[in-house]
Amino acid sequence: MILTCPNCASRFLLSAQVLAPDGRRVKCSSCSEEWFQMPDPDELIEDIEKDIETESEDEVEIDVDVEDIPESVKPIPEEFPVLPEEGEKTSRGRSFIPLVTAYIVALLLAALIFVALVAFKVQITKALPHSAGFYRLFDMDVTAPGEGLVFDKV
Repeated sequence: MILTCPNCASRFLLSAQVLAPDGRRVKCSSCSEEWFQMPDPDELIEDIEKDIETESEDEVEIDVDVEDIPESVKPIPEEFPVLPEEGEKTSRGRSFIPLVTAYIVALLLAALIFVALVAFKVQITKALPHSAGFYRLFDMDVTAPGEGLVFDKV
């Protein structure tokens, strides 16, 4: 059965059995419009007849399109896992020392960038005049020595 979104006219192919027997609320993946859709009775009968024919053959095949449950909607476990102490090995054999090292490296890198921004503030504001607002945010003077100097009566 082909569903057509009433809002954006996107079309979707869907089995009538998914909507059976009482219909179902569906949501357009393009525009997020939601509406109630009833199954097409003729197509529903054809699908059921096709399933009956399949079952009457040698093997019984169940054609169900069920996806695994995504991690984001799985139920919360009754017992939450406890983080191991510093240096303690986890059940997978990893320790948290590399994680702490990564945080320290990230903090040092951020400090280095901030020091560079302060040390080269005059050159940065000359190249990017709109960056003066960043330095004024920290009450830093961004005028270069001799800037605004006027020679008169030379």
